[in-house]
Amino acid sequence: MLKDKVVAVVNDRLSPYKVNIEDIKFHLDTSDLSLVSGGYNVTVAEESGRKVIALPHVNLDVSIPKLILGTLSFKELEILNPSILFRVAEDGSISLGLNDGQKAPEAGDAAAITPTMLVDALKDLSLKQLVIRDAKLAVIQDEKVIVNDVPRIIITMDDRSESLLLSHHIELMDGEEKAYITGKTMMKEDTKEIEASIRLSDVPVRMFAPFHAQGHYVKETDLKLKGLVSLLVGFDGKVKTFSAELRSGKGAVTVKDVLPETIAVESLALEAESTDGLHQIAVKSLALKTEDVSASGTGQIGIMDGQVSVDMQLEAGGLAIDKIYRYWPLEESPDSRKWVNDNLSNGTVSKATARLQIVPPPPPPAPEPEVVTEEGEEVPAPVVEVKQPDVIDATLTIVDATVEYLPGFPKVTGVNGTVHITDDSLKAEATSGKSLTATSLSSAVVELPSFVAKGIPMTADVSLKTIASDASIVMGPEHLNLAAGLKLEPAVIKGEGEGRIKLRVPLYSSELSKKEQFLDYDVEATLTGLTQNQILGKWQIDDLNGKVTVNNKELTLDSSTNLQGIPSRLIVKTQFEPQEKTSYKLIANIPAARTQAFGFEVPEQITGTLGINADIVEQGNSAETQAKIDLTQATVRIVRTSIFCWCFVDSSTVAPRAYRHW
Repeated sequence: MLKDKVVAVVNDRLSPYKVNIEDIKFHLDTSDLSLVSGGYNVTVAEESGRKVIALPHVNLDVSIPKLILGTLSFKELEILNPSILFRVAEDGSISLGLNDGQKAPEAGDAAAITPTMLVDALKDLSLKQLVIRDAKLAVIQDEKVIVNDVPRIIITMDDRSESLLLSHHIELMDGEEKAYITGKTMMKEDTKEIEASIRLSDVPVRMFAPFHAQGHYVKETDLKLKGLVSLLVGFDGKVKTFSAELRSGKGAVTVKDVLPETIAVESLALEAESTDGLHQIAVKSLALKTEDVSASGTGQIGIMDGQVSVDMQLEAGGLAIDKIYRYWPLEESPDSRKWVNDNLSNGTVSKATARLQIVPPPPPPAPEPEVVTEEGEEVPAPVVEVKQPDVIDATLTIVDATVEYLPGFPKVTGVNGTVHITDDSLKAEATSGKSLTATSLSSAVVELPSFVAKGIPMTADVSLKTIASDASIVMGPEHLNLAAGLKLEPAVIKGEGEGRIKLRVPLYSSELSKKEQFLDYDVEATLTGLTQNQILGKWQIDDLNGKVTVNNKELTLDSSTNLQGIPSRLIVKTQFEPQEKTSYKLIANIPAARTQAFGFEVPEQITGTLGINADIVEQGNSAETQAKIDLTQATVRIVRTSIFCWCFVDSSTVAPRAYRHW
């Protein structure tokens, strides 16, 4: 009879829900004169028959004095070994479920208890206290489930007026250690709202792993949160306002499929609030310190229709360049990420600023009707593409870095400058650096306008000061392969140079031959004190001073030098297209006895110093020399017959008196 009475009262108070208790056992608690009824295999179903609660064991603590007076009053409801489901829907609304804890929670388990149902049940049962023991708490979102052991939950009803005030104390197990969630919750009947103030004490972050962005989850982390969270939730389960002040101590974080390695966190602090539910959360401050870097940020995080949007301004400093890859999400700007990882090393990022934007893709536009021309042809409407903003727009200030600007070329060390990165582009600018033996950069800009668009090459613009041996290495066949006709020898050449190199290079130059690896190039340099034997494959040059320019079409050298030990002016011009042709202009005062060292001879009758203005043209295996010789400082020894021949040949220009004179 008592069993039927208890079941009838519970069904009456929880109407229209149907409560079924398979078995009830009673025992007397003499400490507080209460009768404890143990219900087994308890289910609560809607009128349609759909189960909303299924529990293995429930204890109801009935007041004996009130029972004697004819009133069934429940002092305490105790639920043993349940699974508590906490589900977050796409629209941000929350719901609860209670199931048999002997069955592992699954993403598809029903969580049909709304806040309204919970408020009504607590009031209708007139409970003083709700206790849940040895539970499994399953947090579910988007079919992802995180399960936590909950040894005990105690909810005490402090007030049963229009505003039901609850105190809650939740114990969580984190391995061998306990964590606590405490606070108060007011359920306001007049405004149909639930106002909660929740204090976290060493609560593991992984408990909240399903609350994600873009489908990524915090997987293996031992971070623990402390702080205060305030919520205002409607009886429909939708969050209206939210604020949080949270912090953590040391721990490790692994973000599955986002970051390549586990990050050792030393401290984390977050302050956030929202007056629009979870649709727009303002991150007022974010401070993160890890073993590698200190970072901070502010911004907005939004959730709308199951889509997450992020707009954060981030700043960091003191990060070793070799550790950048650890903090750069694998899927964000992967081409820029690869370039930085492959081409930057050593040194430090003294400052990094970034804007991180994650914008849900817009819905596809409605199809436009086809246009019919006057000729009756149907022309499809143009497709309008909506460009998404860059996910990452970051600038790294680098100090003492090593940069490989072009694959296979000498690295530049001690680089100071910036690297600007977006989803599709990268621009690196240096204000100083050094390379090889004694090459120093005064400025360098490498720009990759687009990793995606075809036919857009990378560009390099470098201003530098160098020594001749370094320059000959860079301009040699192993690198730029420019000015081969100069026959530069790095091992013996001496001198200095200062100039500028501009290149346009295919992004994937390894696909082209060494000869064709540059789309175009432009080199301008001033040479000082250049000295080498067999330069141009011909002469000994000492103390050459002048200018050299090289581009796709030609090489030009205009210089003054000691050529074969004689002060000279040397001009070299090589045309690369359509067929390679090199011309040399030599202007010098050369002793007649030494002309053979310059590749030509004069008759033995000429002695002294010759003023030579020679043009030498080489094309293929042939060479042609034309020269003008100034004999002002020369002596010509001739015989009469030679005079006659000479006069005869030039008789049209020599007066008859000249014959008689000679």
